[in-house]
Amino acid sequence: MCPCLSVLAFLTLAIHCCTWLRGLGASLGSPGFLGFWVSGFLGFWAELIENTLYVRAAANRAPPPGA
Repeated sequence: MCPCLSVLAFLTLAIHCCTWLRGLGASLGSPGFLGFWVSGFLGFWAELIENTLYVRAAANRAPPPGA
C-alpha cells in the first residue's frame, strides 16, 4: 500500500475531526449551530468509512511485492 494513501486518509479524517469539534463548541454556545455539529459528526464517520474502503481497494489492486 502506498504510504501517501495513509497520509491522505489521516489528513482527511483530521479535517473532519476539527470540523466536528468546531461544531461541538459552536453548538454549546448557540442551539442554531446544532445542525452544523450533526453534519460534522456524520461527515466524519462517512469519511472514515470511505477512506477505509478506498485504502483497502488500493491495497487489493497493488501487485504483490516482487511481482
